[in-house]
Amino acid sequence: MTIVVGDSKLNLVLIKVVKINSNNYIVRRRTKHAYYVFCEGSEYRMFLSKFISDFKPHKLGLKKVLGDLEADVMKIMWQKEKATVREVHEHLLLHRELAYTTVMTIMSRLADKKLLEKEPKGNAFVYSPAVSEAQFASMVAGEVLDGLMEDFAEPALSHMVDRLTEGNPARLDELEKRIKELRTKGDG
Repeated sequence: MTIVVGDSKLNLVLIKVVKINSNNYIVRRRTKHAYYVFCEGSEYRMFLSKFISDFKPHKLGLKKVLGDLEADVMKIMWQKEKATVREVHEHLLLHRELAYTTVMTIMSRLADKKLLEKEPKGNAFVYSPAVSEAQFASMVAGEVLDGLMEDFAEPALSHMVDRLTEGNPARLDELEKRIKELRTKGDG
């Protein structure tokens, strides 16, 4: 699938298109480390440069790229799929004490970052994830690896191969098989 987007101000160079569902696409561009999410004719920008600049390799899971509370809220949202601030707050209270307004602020910020979508319902908002956990992890991993490959290709590749095969030499065979597939695909 190919989507061509022209933008005279930014001169977009598209390098990846991921279909989320029938109306939503994530379009990756080369400049400014951004993802564009096209939703039914509307365009949302999800900038990952903030996440990557705050990359914390010593943390676990999502906390490598999100704050601790942001990561906990996103985990809850991916489990529930839709929730109000009150529902998320009640879930978080099972594990720690924090104010309702703190959760409200975090969820609002996650919506500003385009990780959550919010829809008004009565006097509250119902939030839902804008992307799946797997899609978010893939986008972050892509940005981290692209950043390494731009500046440190040789040591990054060497280290990656060493880590992949550490304790499991069969992974080297899998890697070799994938390289052959890519070479065959390129020749065709």
